[in-house]
This record gives sequence, structure tokens and C-alpha cells, in this order.
Amino acid sequence: MKKILKILLTIGILVFIIWKFDINLTSLFSSIQNTVYLLLALMFPLFILPLISANRWKLFLKEVGIHENIFELVKISWISVFQGIILPSSQGQDVLRIYYIEKRHPDKRGAAGSTIIIERMIGFVILCILSLFFSIFSTGIPNKKQVVLIIGLISLALFVIILLLMNKRLHRYISNKSFSNKYVNRFFSYFNKVYEAIAYFPYKRVLLSSTVLILLFQLSTIFCVYLIFKAYGCDIPYYQHVAIYPIISILSMVPITISGFGIREGFFVYFYSQLGVASEIAVGVSLFNYMIVVLTPALLGCIFYFIDIFKKKN
Repeated sequence: MKKILKILLTIGILVFIIWKFDINLTSLFSSIQNTVYLLLALMFPLFILPLISANRWKLFLKEVGIHENIFELVKISWISVFQGIILPSSQGQDVLRIYYIEKRHPDKRGAAGSTIIIERMIGFVILCILSLFFSIFSTGIPNKKQVVLIIGLISLALFVIILLLMNKRLHRYISNKSFSNKYVNRFFSYFNKVYEAIAYFPYKRVLLSSTVLILLFQLSTIFCVYLIFKAYGCDIPYYQHVAIYPIISILSMVPITISGFGIREGFFVYFYSQLGVASEIAVGVSLFNYMIVVLTPALLGCIFYFIDIFKKKN
């Protein structure tokens, strides 16, 4: 029932956006002026993003005593993207990444899963800093104060949550709790392991190297959006994308609709309209960005997933 409701909500939001902004669906494709830029954008999820992502994950895993090869981490990520398409939020695959890495390392339950959360935490901080800095110093944004205020409030909320997760005193207080219900107690036991791994993770040892890799990943992802806009003939300066796209990326993670559909397109329309971009182009870029950055690795993940099934049967 929940999945059906989320599917209906996703469709409803998309229909509302199309109706509200009078978007011509055929123009989403016919407005593309140069497909070369789309092909260039496609190179990132095929070659650049997987290598950066796997190396940064490998860095965190090493600190909790897990040693994995790059190819295996890339495969886990791709399969998780494939299976996570139907999950709520644009980052539903993270739950599956936790499942697969802990399945491979059952002795590291909690600690293995925490690496993905820690990776996201640092990524959120970098996204917020990028977005805040470039939105404050960017020119050409009509409602600049309103955009900066929204970004600032979201950043503040995320920083508070991250600080709570890293608070050792709060962890010690929570770890003493117990529940009579065995299922609740089992869940809390796992949550406690994850929380402990996050609170006591050696951040200083990996902060510099992980920041470089995460920053490189985020800037590469934003460059994909820049190239897709170029394909539509929109020559928006790259620094303005750095100001706007990170906050769209964060907001799209809210688990309301399937894969963030509708929510993501709505924010694309709102924020890029501040730069004078037509609604139908903003929606088109959002959809093409999803197809390139998400569906491409999902297709590869689908292939690896069924290869693994075939191997197990034989």
C-alpha cells in the first residue's frame, strides 16, 4: 500500500508540474540542440564517477578493517543503483549498499554500514559549503537573498544532525537504553553499532584524502548537469551550477516519491527559473541527468546482477 501511494504521489507531482508550468512534453527532447554534450556527459557515469566513488568508499572501509578491491565496490554500487530505483528518495541505493557490504562482512555489522553514512555526511557538508559559498558570491541570481536563505537553513539543519551523530556523549547515553520488545531491541542493537562506528570513526586520518575525492566527485556530477544544459543551448556559467545544483541534490533525497521523481524536477524548475531558464528545459535537464547519472549505472548493475544469478544457478 505504501509503495502504491508513493507511485501515485510521484505521478501526481509530475502531472502537477507539467500542468502548472504548461510544459510541452515533446519539447523536452526536441529542444536539444547539440547531442555531443549528452555523449560527453555520459562518459562520467561510465568511467570517471565509478572510480572516484569506489576509491573514496575503499578509503572509509579500510579504517574499519575491511579491504575490498575497486571492481567489487563498483559492482556493488551499480547493482544497488539498479535495485534502488524503486525505493523512495534519490539515494535509496545506499540502503542496499549497506546490505551488500555487510553481507560480505557479517563480522563487521554496523561498522561496514556506517562507512556509507559517514561518506554521505562528509558529502553533505561539502555540498552545503559549495552551495553557500557560490550562492553568496554569484551574480545574476534575481532572488538571491531568498535562495541564500533557503540554502542556509537547510545547511544549518544538516550540520546539527551531523554534529549529533558525531557526539560521543550522546552515544554513551543512548547505548544504555534497552527495550522489552525483542524486535525493537534487535533494531536498536544494530542502530547502536552504527552510531558507535560513526561517533568513534577516525575522521582526522581520512579527512583530507576523502574531502579531495568527494569534492572531485561532486564537481564532476555538477559538470554533467552543466553539459546537459549546454546540450539544450543554455550557456549558464559553471559556478552558478555549483551554487544551485548541490541544494537540489540534497532536497531530492527526501524520501517522499520513488527515486525522487517529481520532487527533483520541481526543485530544478524553481531554482533554475531564478536564472531565467524555461520550465520545460529545467524538467528536461532533470530527466536527462537522471537517465545519464542513474539509469546508466543501473543498466550496468542489472547486467552484473543477472550474471551473478546465472553463476549461482550453475
